[in-house]
Amino acid sequence: MNIEMEPIMKGLVGVMVVMMMGAMMTRRDIAVSPPPATTVNIYGNVYDGHTETPIEGILVICGDSQAYTASDGYYLLEGIPAGAPISIVFTDPEQRYIERTITIEAGLTADLILNIRLFKSIA
Repeated sequence: MNIEMEPIMKGLVGVMVVMMMGAMMTRRDIAVSPPPATTVNIYGNVYDGHTETPIEGILVICGDSQAYTASDGYYLLEGIPAGAPISIVFTDPEQRYIERTITIEAGLTADLILNIRLFKSIA
């Protein structure tokens, strides 16, 4: 039996199994999924809940990973442990917006795009 592996597309590997029985040859193609991720990334944009404009300078925290939003509201949290319950906190160091926490009890098994709208605090 001869086994060959070749890339099919990102994240999948094709396995071609060729069995030779006398003069007869059979080919079977199967897709093999990669092992589960040990870490995932969370990314997206933060917007003003009333004006829908991006908010710069929001601190986004998840465990040991943190990032500030850019001028277009974009943030990226890398290396989040996969499969464990997580909380993602969106907080404004300048206290213009109300803090928001998102909790995912089931944990993540793949990267997550999370766009959030924050509302101004009344103060």
